[in-house]
Amino acid sequence: TSKKKGKIILTDMDTIEKSNLSRQLLFRDSDLGKFKSVAAEHAAKMFNDKCVLDVHSSKVGDGDSVSSAFDENFWAQEVDIVLNALDNVDARMYMDGQCVKYHKALVDAGTMGPKGNVQVVVPKQSESYASSADPPDEDIPVCTLKNFPYAIAHTIQWARDLFGGVFVQRAQQVNDFMESLEMSSSDDHSDSILHLAEKMLHEAGEEAALSTAEELAEDLQTVGDLSVKSESGKDVEEIRSQSLQWAVSLANKLYVESVDMLLKQHPLNSKDEDGDDFWSGTRRPPSRLYYGGEWSKDPEQELMNENLISFVR
Repeated sequence: TSKKKGKIILTDMDTIEKSNLSRQLLFRDSDLGKFKSVAAEHAAKMFNDKCVLDVHSSKVGDGDSVSSAFDENFWAQEVDIVLNALDNVDARMYMDGQCVKYHKALVDAGTMGPKGNVQVVVPKQSESYASSADPPDEDIPVCTLKNFPYAIAHTIQWARDLFGGVFVQRAQQVNDFMESLEMSSSDDHSDSILHLAEKMLHEAGEEAALSTAEELAEDLQTVGDLSVKSESGKDVEEIRSQSLQWAVSLANKLYVESVDMLLKQHPLNSKDEDGDDFWSGTRRPPSRLYYGGEWSKDPEQELMNENLISFVR
């Protein structure tokens, strides 16, 4: 904010995903794919159309370019109070250091699981954010893992989450569902299915419950097909065939469809709200991974083929 110009300066480099909708009050379904800062400006105007906002989609402290909106003049002249809503310790430490350097008031807020914290820092009157110990920053932001990974640690965490979801969580979902049916006293199992649906809605919320229902439908269809085939003595062959089809479908979804969707939202030559290249800094444009055939002479394609074959196996 600035008392001289009377405005709110807002920035967020991320775009809105469906999973964001249930965690805040500003975004709607129509905002999917938009920059969070732009959608927040629109929502703020609906609350108070007289408020003045200066909206950006660049990272504070990302380079020392003269064209950056957050240069030395910004810190020295354009801001009086800084409000933090960040998701990692490194970003908080940078903002705190700038506020200490330029004698700016800081209000830092954050959450970790069910816990929340707000710290008010008054220049020359209170300790700064860096003056006290903070819990270890072990979690990587979900938006970074899904769309903008730039470090080996990000890809490792993504793979771990994928493995846990596919081979632990989904298997447990099917087992819990089948167990609930076995415990049902009704022949049509409608009461058990209704009870399970209500339980998922209560514990996970509508969005997560719908996602779980879609996964259950897919997995139960496979289980049903395999059960029918096992009666004819072809269960081993059918399991191999079904597993291969599933793995190929998953690889296509992860490495082709998701890349196409992200590049459709943000083409390679697109700009962010500040007029800078969207795919710059830590944002790296993804490339589709596809199987190029057995006789590819391109070393990079051969490596890609080997990795995809290993993934499917």
